[in-house]
Amino acid sequence: MGDDAAGRESQSGPEARSPQEAPQTGEEAQPVPPGSAPPGPQTDQWQQTLYFGPRTAESGQESEPRQEPSDARLSAGDVASAGPGNWWEQPIPDPAPTVPAPVLSETAPPGPAALQEPAEPERTSFWRWLWEAAILVALAFGIAFVIKLFVVQPFYIPSGSMEPTLFPGDRVLVNKFIYRFRNPEPGDIVVFVAPRDVQERDFIKRVVAVEGQTVEVKDGKLYVDGKARDEAYIASTRDHATFGPVTVADDNVFVMGDNRSNSSDSRVFGPFDRDRIVGEAFATYWPLSRMRGL
Repeated sequence: MGDDAAGRESQSGPEARSPQEAPQTGEEAQPVPPGSAPPGPQTDQWQQTLYFGPRTAESGQESEPRQEPSDARLSAGDVASAGPGNWWEQPIPDPAPTVPAPVLSETAPPGPAALQEPAEPERTSFWRWLWEAAILVALAFGIAFVIKLFVVQPFYIPSGSMEPTLFPGDRVLVNKFIYRFRNPEPGDIVVFVAPRDVQERDFIKRVVAVEGQTVEVKDGKLYVDGKARDEAYIASTRDHATFGPVTVADDNVFVMGDNRSNSSDSRVFGPFDRDRIVGEAFATYWPLSRMRGL
């Protein structure tokens, strides 16, 4: 029986063998790993079944099969140059490296220009802008109202009763909280609500005496508590009127205009309660040529 098997093997030639018909040696056939020839003494002939030589042009016969390197010589370089073969003999290609996608963030550190994309500008609608502008305007008016009501208020000078200190058309700033911390003093220029005035207009005059003091005018000269008052701020043309004497009551003030001959003041409506005082004028801001402190 062994001779018959050998005879069949010699008659089959290169074309009769396949991987499924590999000879049995008493052990179960092992699968052929990729990239190697089947084990056993038939290695050379096995390799002949895988590769066929080129046919010659003269005889039409096949040439001798090309002997391939043995399994022991199939290194990485030899396999790459061995030429086409079966699928299990082909090298497994390395996977292509993956490049992580760039992360676009507003807080990302600066990098190459290719990885950085400009952030899209925020689109603000017209209505949102209008709403924000309205809020800012309302806030500005609210702050101005609070300042005018409790802190500082501008006033316009309509007449010449305070010349030469203030002229018609001047605009002054009045401190409205100063008398919350101290009482009026002689020499202060104050804005007050005029007593005995139906329209309750605001007047501006100079304080010449306070509570407990006695005021008298002789030949246009002011006397306080019997002493002549030096008044460098009054107009050069002085009247020769006479007034008093009058003692100022508690919590009252006595006021007079710097233009004594053309002023309606306490000589007309008398002393009045200091609660009627709006505030102290401390500066002129218009016109610019007359901008100064008082």
